Amino acid sequence: MSDKLFELEIRKIIQEYKLLEIEEEWKNELINSNKETFLKEIYHKRGFDNEVSNPKETSVDKGVVVDKRRDHISDNIKKLFREIVKLTHPDKTFNKKNRLELNDLYIKAKIASEESNIYDLLVICDKLSIKWSIDLYEKKILEDNLEVKRNKIKSIESSYIWLWINAETIEEKYKIVNLFIEKNS
Repeated sequence: MSDKLFELEIRKIIQEYKLLEIEEEWKNELINSNKETFLKEIYHKRGFDNEVSNPKETSVDKGVVVDKRRDHISDNIKKLFREIVKLTHPDKTFNKKNRLELNDLYIKAKIASEESNIYDLLVICDKLSIKWSIDLYEKKILEDNLEVKRNKIKSIESSYIWLWINAETIEEKYKIVNLFIEKNS
């Protein structure tokens, strides 16, 4: 495969991951905004009149595959991070108009580097127009990250609250609430 095709394939993976992140964020926000109503329905159906106050927020897990053989990719991560730091470190951006944005990218890059998160580093490199290269093994990690993200979205879509939110009729909503109660009693 040519270098150009390989780079385009990696960019495609990055773009797909970005879209999946947005989709996951949207679905989680939709669930969080409907959670209290869903729980009230369950409490009402069980015969409790107690109001639900502040249901627990679900934690958002990025679902990033972390390479178990970090040594293989650590040199590339260090290299990418150093390139980002050259453009975003607060000492380098003091007089720039966009210093707050650059500082935010610096913090994100620092976290990504500590987590060995190639995906986030590549996204930051793209934002800063930093030329990057990765190998086949790192590409495999990115593909694994995509699969993890797809599975997280499938998990959201199979949750009772998601099904309840997307039910087309009141009867369907009642069936989902009843099924939830039955399975969790």
